[in-house]
Amino acid sequence: MKEKNILIHVKSDEALNNYIRILKQGKYDESIPYSKEIKAMLTEFLENGWNCFLTTMENFDKDNEIFNKVYCIKEDKLYNMSITDVNKNIPVMIIRNVGPLELNFDKIQEYLKYIINNYKGKVLNNPKAMLKGMAKNYLVEISSDELRKINIITIPTKAYPTTVKYSEIVQDYPENREKYLIKPISGELSNSLKSLNEVDEEFFRRKENKVKGWIIQPIQEEIWNGEYQLVFLDGKVIYGQQKTYEKEGEVPSQKNRNLSKYHPDEQETLTMQKLIKYFENLYNIKVDICRIDFMKNKEGLPILLEFEMVNPGFFIAYMNENDSDVKNIVQSIRKYCEKTISD
Repeated sequence: MKEKNILIHVKSDEALNNYIRILKQGKYDESIPYSKEIKAMLTEFLENGWNCFLTTMENFDKDNEIFNKVYCIKEDKLYNMSITDVNKNIPVMIIRNVGPLELNFDKIQEYLKYIINNYKGKVLNNPKAMLKGMAKNYLVEISSDELRKINIITIPTKAYPTTVKYSEIVQDYPENREKYLIKPISGELSNSLKSLNEVDEEFFRRKENKVKGWIIQPIQEEIWNGEYQLVFLDGKVIYGQQKTYEKEGEVPSQKNRNLSKYHPDEQETLTMQKLIKYFENLYNIKVDICRIDFMKNKEGLPILLEFEMVNPGFFIAYMNENDSDVKNIVQSIRKYCEKTISD
């Protein structure tokens, strides 16, 4: 077995400094901001004999191929590591907490490409899958006919470039624009999500340099019956939840939602496992971690909303830290990493 060293990414240099302060003082408290997920992950790995390193892509020097300011928790020491050093000493990386995707799209993409081409260890999630998941082009690339064969329904989707003019939108959608959603191809967390009747030319020009394109979909009334989210690791469900929204306006608001745990039955799990295989075959990639977001029609068939590969949230922030599901999530990831370095 390779040495149990893991490099965990945090979202920013400020966050890295916070963790260094927290780890030096030996306790977490509300005076220093931190992620419950990172805390749970570090606790799990450290308690099971792993040597944990922390970094952020913000401090990566691509020109000199140096990972600046890598913090070794065991030694309480900062290192500047070359890619040679990283390949020699770090068999596993976790790249999840990368900060806002929409604001740092190009930088994240560049970093992932570098990792793909130069890092020899295992990365969670697979950076090739992350690259595919950074933009929602897959929503227009998947085959509705093929997915219908595995009992998954897709939403009709049209894609537009950043340069699209409002007049083109009006031409394609001359009426009932309040019945459609528009969102960035590169968006996340409902950023810039709008009802189509709420946008105008000024909106497109203001956003033009901030997004990578747009997608438009008809609003699905089924969303008011609940949105389901299943997180998979190596094809196995490690967490599930349901969101319900308070009906205010045409578009669900993340500010007015209720979360509850959700446990899929065997058939639903099998269907989603087939969906994962479909994506793996479509793009010739291995999907280690993903989150599948869907609704259900009146017959109970899933309607695909998103297939999240780049930064699928585990929702640990919404759970009590002693929740058994938190333990299950981080334990599953730790055991998967151990399997990876023992193969």
